[in-house]
Amino acid sequence: MGENSWVMTVLDLNDDGSLKSAFSKTISSFYDGAIYPVMKIRDMPANSFEDGKVAIEWSEITSPITGGTGAYAGARGSVTAALGDGKIDFQYDLNCE
Repeated sequence: MGENSWVMTVLDLNDDGSLKSAFSKTISSFYDGAIYPVMKIRDMPANSFEDGKVAIEWSEITSPITGGTGAYAGARGSVTAALGDGKIDFQYDLNCE
């Protein structure tokens, strides 16, 4: 239905190289516009990334939506990402202006 891409900005590392804090700006692109969630990340273990992918175990995370374009202009709300069966399912709860 769409495509997700993201850029993570690392804010602080622990002495052992593990991630202390970061945030990720995500773009969820669809044929009729895009949605912009932001995810705050804290306390990830060292070696959490392999080949550019997050290599930690998690089951579900909910992030705020900070805007959008096209049909999603002015979007606000949240998106929940749930990991399971080798894929990530995204559930959007949003309002658009």
